[in-house]
Amino acid sequence: MIKNKLEELYLKCPVGLQNVILSAYGYYIEGFQHRGGYSRYFEEILNHIKMSRHEVEEYQNRKLIQIVKMAARHVPYYRKVFIEKNIFADDIRTVKDLNKIPLLEKDNIRRNPGLFVNDQFRRNRIQCIKTSGTTGTPLNIFYNHNTRQMNYAFYDRFLNLGGFNSRGKKATLGGRIIVPPEQYSPPFWRYSIFQKNLLLSSYHLTEENIPSYINQLRQYKPEYIDAYPSSIYTIARFIKKHNINGRGITKGITTSSECLFPEQREVIEAVFDVPVLDQYGSAEMCVFVAQCRNGNY
Repeated sequence: MIKNKLEELYLKCPVGLQNVILSAYGYYIEGFQHRGGYSRYFEEILNHIKMSRHEVEEYQNRKLIQIVKMAARHVPYYRKVFIEKNIFADDIRTVKDLNKIPLLEKDNIRRNPGLFVNDQFRRNRIQCIKTSGTTGTPLNIFYNHNTRQMNYAFYDRFLNLGGFNSRGKKATLGGRIIVPPEQYSPPFWRYSIFQKNLLLSSYHLTEENIPSYINQLRQYKPEYIDAYPSSIYTIARFIKKHNINGRGITKGITTSSECLFPEQREVIEAVFDVPVLDQYGSAEMCVFVAQCRNGNY
């Protein structure tokens, strides 16, 4: 309810003030994501690419043992499961041993998400986020600053390996409402200063409006464009249809949140003359899958 009220208030503000609000929020998010343990996580994750397959497997098993022991001792749900099923944390030594632990059903999380919070953490030091609900009813997921920082260390490694400066200028074309829906003329974008992020509305991509998007992107020259596949494909298709030169706008494009279909990739890469690197994360921050410049996930 509070969030909806704040969004209503934001949308009623003049453009200049909206940019100030987004910049202030961006400053908070930037610090939240990149302070604390971020540098240590990024350095560690960057070194993973130097590991042999055997070293990776050893690392996975070592981390698995740590997580299982923590869950058995400090997470109410798993503490109860281990006791009832007569499971001992020391029995879980490798990924192959995971079948000894019952699969977790989403309904268990939905009914009582608090049972999955490590009791070592104070409740006022953790935050709650809702999943997108892509595969059903959204879930409440709890996380702390370290989790968020580690997640962004993975994301920045993805950008780093893709040849992009993660702290450079970027343009984002996603699903957030940043421009009033009833707006009919440019600008269909706002700017977050501290994140160097040009935020473009994905809800105003019409034949009449797309030229203004192209002009703004050409003028801004982002290091990379982070977009929903369908949104950047809409612009790419317009560029191709009207025989517009899309080269030089950006160094690369990253996509997420939707399936990137081969025909979309083909058109996007052709008109912008840059690689498209796809990535998949999740609100739960327990998986991060991304493409390298060779196209492998």
